[in-house]
Amino acid sequence: MRLKDVPWDQALDLILDNNNLAKREQGNVILGDTKAAMAQIEADERRKIQEYEAKLEAERKKLITEKEKEKEAGTSYDRIHSG
Repeated sequence: MRLKDVPWDQALDLILDNNNLAKREQGNVILGDTKAAMAQIEADERRKIQEYEAKLEAERKKLITEKEKEKEAGTSYDRIHSG
């Protein structure tokens, strides 16, 4: 492959694609691996994010339930002591 007057980022993309490789940029760092390995890394990261979001949602629901119980207990206390 010969490349002339091609910006380096386009040249890198062409070279990676011709060799069944993929890249990923993190800040100033370019990570390269096979397309399959990169797809697996990205799938693992998506799974971790989904698991984390599920945990956050479970915690949010738990807190809401606790607040509702506290509110209910306070309302019961008020009814008993105001009557």
